[in-house]
Amino acid sequence: MFLFLKKEINEEFKRPTNIFGVLLYLVSATFIVALVTKGNVNPNIWCAFFWILMTFVSFNLLNKHLNYEEIKRWNYYFVLIHPIQMIIARILFHTIFLWFLGLINYFLLAVWIKNPITSNDVFLFNIFLGGLGFASSLTLISSIALQANHPTMIMSVLGFPLIIPLIWTLIKVSMLSIQGFRFSELQNYWFFLASIIIISILLSIILFPIIWKE
Repeated sequence: MFLFLKKEINEEFKRPTNIFGVLLYLVSATFIVALVTKGNVNPNIWCAFFWILMTFVSFNLLNKHLNYEEIKRWNYYFVLIHPIQMIIARILFHTIFLWFLGLINYFLLAVWIKNPITSNDVFLFNIFLGGLGFASSLTLISSIALQANHPTMIMSVLGFPLIIPLIWTLIKVSMLSIQGFRFSELQNYWFFLASIIIISILLSIILFPIIWKE
């Protein structure tokens, strides 16, 4: 599994246009907002803008792997690796990149726009859970969409309704981190986020072997 994860990361850096395209989108969006607002944004708007960017970045990152070449690779992977190992490796792969992009997003917004976050440790932990949540939910959806004639459209139609509870919880925790709430005061939200992530991973483990055989 870890060898497959290493291979995926190496391949991503061999064709850096995917990750650099997402980075360019991230930098451009934050810079334009900073120019328009002159760095003065309401904390609620700052928080909403952060998670809007993360949502679009997550979909863009996974959409870039929805192509015919990916299907041909599946036929090759079928004889090399167990499907459960493959789906877990891909979830980890997308999680690592979403963590990286989330930290860059936070850094850019904090530098170009006034940072309203009071509990930075809570917000950073929320970013890590958000990255894992997006990856675990959307990786399975992208695998399903890959079997369709228009995978990008199917990905958007199926993916967005499923991540609404995740986005709502991430935004709520972010708003509370602006108010200075600590880890111990957010146990219910941590439990809800962990439940979404665990359910998504379990569904991936159960359904992906069936999808792969198809």
